[in-house]
Amino acid sequence: MSSRSDQVFQNLKSAEQKFEYFILGVAVALFAYIGEKNTPQPISFSQNSFELLALVLLVVSIFSGFKRIEKNITSQTVNYSKLEASNKLGSYKKALMSAELQIESSGEIFNPQKAVNKIKFLEEKAIPRYMELMKEINGQSVLLYKVRNWSLLLSFISLIIAKVVGGYLK
Repeated sequence: MSSRSDQVFQNLKSAEQKFEYFILGVAVALFAYIGEKNTPQPISFSQNSFELLALVLLVVSIFSGFKRIEKNITSQTVNYSKLEASNKLGSYKKALMSAELQIESSGEIFNPQKAVNKIKFLEEKAIPRYMELMKEINGQSVLLYKVRNWSLLLSFISLIIAKVVGGYLK
């Protein structure tokens, strides 16, 4: 990737992280606000029951928001490992083409046969495993994104219903 592409990617990742923190912050603040003024009452068709439902939905939203941030960090870690493995693969292929003893950045000396073995391992096991992990983590992250957003939306709807019900029952 070019330096420009790297910068755009970094800006996008930063914006995504800020958005995640913002949404989580909104959910936590709303939970604190509703929870502070909520007094336990028996469950019935009342304003309090809809506020309780909103609190439960906000807990789901907050939990899934935290888990999503965790998955994003794990995804970045796995992506970093995959990129490192790809860089090593390139180094081993370059060393194999030169057919000389090479010194890795770690100081390890290897010969062409060792390079072939490492290339085979990276191509057949390490990199495909990282790709599989990325796919799995990203799928979980998308699910958490949907759960977080739907539970947050439903909590807002529950709060609106609570205000309407509270206005009619008083």
